[in-house]
Amino acid sequence: MRVPSFKTSSPPRRPAPAVRVALAGTGLLGTLAALLIGSAPVEALSTPNLATFASGSVPVGGTITDTALVGAGSSPTGTVTFKIYGPADTTCMGTPVFTSPAVKLAVPTVSPAYTPTTPGTYQIIAAYSGDTNNSPVAGTCGGVGESVVVTRATPTLTTAASAVSATGTITDTAVLTGGYKPTGAITFNAYGPNDAACASPVFTVAEPASVSTVSTPYHPPAAGAYRWVAHYGGDANNTAVDGSCSDPAEVVTVPAPATGPASQQPACTPAVAQAMASSVLGALASALTGGPGGAFKSDCSSGLRIVLRAKEIRPGNKGYPRHDGFTTIANTLTHSTTTGQLAFSLNAQGVALKAYSTSKHQSLTVFAIVHVRPDHTAVSSEAIQILTLGG
Repeated sequence: MRVPSFKTSSPPRRPAPAVRVALAGTGLLGTLAALLIGSAPVEALSTPNLATFASGSVPVGGTITDTALVGAGSSPTGTVTFKIYGPADTTCMGTPVFTSPAVKLAVPTVSPAYTPTTPGTYQIIAAYSGDTNNSPVAGTCGGVGESVVVTRATPTLTTAASAVSATGTITDTAVLTGGYKPTGAITFNAYGPNDAACASPVFTVAEPASVSTVSTPYHPPAAGAYRWVAHYGGDANNTAVDGSCSDPAEVVTVPAPATGPASQQPACTPAVAQAMASSVLGALASALTGGPGGAFKSDCSSGLRIVLRAKEIRPGNKGYPRHDGFTTIANTLTHSTTTGQLAFSLNAQGVALKAYSTSKHQSLTVFAIVHVRPDHTAVSSEAIQILTLGG
């Protein structure tokens, strides 16, 4: 009897699930690992090229930018970030003076503009973010084309001599434009009528530099053509600038004195001159809130000159005040030799500053009052007084 035979079969095998493993390389080791686990090796990210070009040299107060070109790679997308390091940070190890927001990759990618406030050499580093197909790429500190030299600004100095005053004095006015918040001093030199080449000054005075700076008056001892030459000494952000002896606006002709008895009142004592000067602060408050007013009246002739300068105060970083320089705000006081009245009025700078401060609810600080005796020597300086305008 034959025993029937049975055919056995095994259930079908399901393929093992594929396992993806990210490998650093695709060489023999990667291939062997892929065969053991049944998965193909993952390709490495592409490394694009990064080329950067900083803008050219500018004076302080100008703007600088950086341009990045990201090429090759695998159709790169993403962003570029730009960091700028100040002149004292040659190794780019400190905190950047400027870090841009992430700028979307373009052809080319240009950074936002940055305004440097200090001269020197600035370093720029651009960094590409990378994406799913491309590795990040960054420049290095001191890279070729990534340094920008920021120079000092060169202001323009415009000067004009005054006419001869009723008391026989002359002054010079210097206006600075085009610089970067200039500070320092302006030196005024007056040259006598026999010195057409401006070789040796007969009078020299230095005044704090402002937008418009007026010299202390000079009383020429003789008639003739006098020449002024102004010199701005510069500061950390601005180069020095010289006036010219040949400037026709700097020549003033002093006439010969009139014949006959003197018509001026007797000279004031130093105490009277001091009292005159002390009265100016109150009169200034009146002028800043109203119109021109008298400051003092006497029966003598003082030859007094009072220069009123103010500095504008604006809110700065974190609420701290920021001072934007000084300017002369009142004309030279006039002391009548017949009535004894001492009076003054705001000049154009004072009127403009008053209107601006009133509209912005900001303050003016009167910081310098200079007294001059009849012999044209300085007497003293008053204390600082704060005048708040507009409430």
